[in-house]
Amino acid sequence: MKKIEFIAQVKVIKTFKRIKTINLRIRNGEVEVLCPYFTSKASIKDLIRRKKQWISINLKNSQRIKKERNHIRNGLIMYKGNYLRIVHKEDFFQKITLRKKILEITSNIIESEKKYDLIVNWLKCESKKFLTKRIDIISKRVGIKYRSLKIKPYRSRWGSCSIFGEISLNWKLIMLPVSVIDYVIVHELAHVIFPNHSNDFWNLVRNKDPNYNIKNEWLKKNGLIFINLD
Repeated sequence: MKKIEFIAQVKVIKTFKRIKTINLRIRNGEVEVLCPYFTSKASIKDLIRRKKQWISINLKNSQRIKKERNHIRNGLIMYKGNYLRIVHKEDFFQKITLRKKILEITSNIIESEKKYDLIVNWLKCESKKFLTKRIDIISKRVGIKYRSLKIKPYRSRWGSCSIFGEISLNWKLIMLPVSVIDYVIVHELAHVIFPNHSNDFWNLVRNKDPNYNIKNEWLKKNGLIFINLD
């Protein structure tokens, strides 16, 4: 059983489910509070007041994520930091061709969601090819060897590195500028030497990529737009 009401223009969902705290979240571009059934209005209002800045920032991010999804559905896709215009051609034989700033999709698919999936699958394939080559280039450049590489569909991180030097990278990196991709790779390679975020780790990152902080800030500002794409 649950009860839905609005407090300070925020959707509040009160439930008898076993939750112990008040949870604030953004769903479909809307602020929601999920809380135990008998949570007082005063407690909810206090949370909304204290999290006003968080709400503002994450609402903007949510809107940007939605806009990016709509870009893909409306004929634009970010690839290595630049937008490609998507052109659809109808044919029985399915293929995808990249020509300068145009991505030509040839297929007999009519449904927009299936076209969207086709484009995302192309991105995944391109990501695997590009990242596999790129990590070898960066590895040789910075003089740090790694054991293996896996491409994964993370939703909250761009990469990871195990204590054995096994690196995993997010396929969504293919949408980011190449300089930012390189920073993420350097970051994970540095974890081969220092499996933490100590001063020694950051000093190594700085040594291998002197402008890492600019790229890290870019990720903080824009990363959520792309990492949340399905």
